Amino acid sequence: MPDIGRLIKRLNAKVIYARIKTGHQFQPRWADYPRWVPVHVEYDGPYEYPDWDTDDLLEEVNRRLRIDHKQPAPGFTLGFRMAEGLPAYLWACPDCFEPASLDPSGADRNSVSCRACGATWTLDTSNRMKRPGHEVLWVCDALDRIVDHYGVPPILSAGRYESAGVVLEVEGAGVGRVERGKQPVQLAAGRLVLDAAALSVHRGAEVVWSCGLDEIRVLNVELGNVLQLRTKAGLLQLDTGEHSTLMWEHFVEAWRLLALERAAEARKVRVAAERAALSSESQP
Repeated sequence: MPDIGRLIKRLNAKVIYARIKTGHQFQPRWADYPRWVPVHVEYDGPYEYPDWDTDDLLEEVNRRLRIDHKQPAPGFTLGFRMAEGLPAYLWACPDCFEPASLDPSGADRNSVSCRACGATWTLDTSNRMKRPGHEVLWVCDALDRIVDHYGVPPILSAGRYESAGVVLEVEGAGVGRVERGKQPVQLAAGRLVLDAAALSVHRGAEVVWSCGLDEIRVLNVELGNVLQLRTKAGLLQLDTGEHSTLMWEHFVEAWRLLALERAAEARKVRVAAERAALSSESQP
């Protein structure tokens, strides 16, 4: 986290690093079930950083904690139902790029198949996706391929964006207000729409709920891939229908940051104009 460098300096701490080198193989982020993979913890240190500045410390901590995801799982490994949960992480097919088209397949549920193009990959415990007649594809590279396909900022359909300004949309979705210790209270249900300025819910031609992207203070994916956004109106939770919440987090966050940049630029222009007006009024 960004403040780790400041914390180390303030405590004048000795630092020992612990890297769980096979955690992403034992139970990856998407996995509903763990695999039989040896848990390899590597310790490094202690280190002291009396004369380091906070930015260099942050870079050092991240460098020493980082692991290589593209390493074969060590020793004897075994896994079943390894593709369960993967379609939420790979929110589109890495071959034809159709969103929400992947399903776990195979008797052992160690494969994932695309309903749109028919492509099928079999996973191993090292998180490699194997497909006959094709190069082995690491899951992290598959996600990068999907992200690259939809561009920066991401747009689901260029034609839909040009004709109606819609970046992303899904039917059967909605938004709820999060209350402490209770289930979210539904605010609106219908077609969830993201455009360049707002996130909204439509019922037919009517907009039943809307929130400006520049009003979203924080966007979080919580445990269970629950997508929440903190706004001026409080904490809200999105139901993204058949789409992955990770897909919506990627799209909304990219456009939210762009909206904030545009709002900041607009404020600069407005302030400059106001100062120019005051200056002209003060001239004799």
